[in-house]
Amino acid sequence: MSFFQRAVSYCGFIVLFVTETTAQDSPSIPVATHEAPCDAWGTPAICRSVWQPGKHKSHRVQDYSIRHAGTGNQMFAGRGLYRIEPDGRVTGYWEDSQGSVHPLAGTWNGMELSVNWGSEETELGRSTYVFAGDGGLHVEDWVKREASWHRFMAVTYSGENPD
Repeated sequence: MSFFQRAVSYCGFIVLFVTETTAQDSPSIPVATHEAPCDAWGTPAICRSVWQPGKHKSHRVQDYSIRHAGTGNQMFAGRGLYRIEPDGRVTGYWEDSQGSVHPLAGTWNGMELSVNWGSEETELGRSTYVFAGDGGLHVEDWVKREASWHRFMAVTYSGENPD
């Protein structure tokens, strides 16, 4: 928690305590913009992953897009909201341009974000984001089909900021 308030009643008075944020309260997923060529289902494309602070210090928001390499037309877009607990547990939601909204849950260990998303009723997937010390990022996305996992996207972004 970035701030929390606790009211304590003592002798008929309410005392208010406010605690400052500690380093472990804030996610250390880097705020950054990543862009790289990628293969989008057999089509040359440009993948872009933008990580920003959320509305709370425990949140990170990822805006992701895939654009056709030749025309620049959007092929796919998604947004993830990740809540990172001090112990590394992650919860949140993913929404995308295909109309999907998936719950997600996973872990953050300081260098890797690993999440499972979806449900048995919709679609099950998992994504891993490995953040490199030089600012780079490697991402793999998998989906479960007929009891086995299939990788449908892998992108390695350099540590150079495209903006």
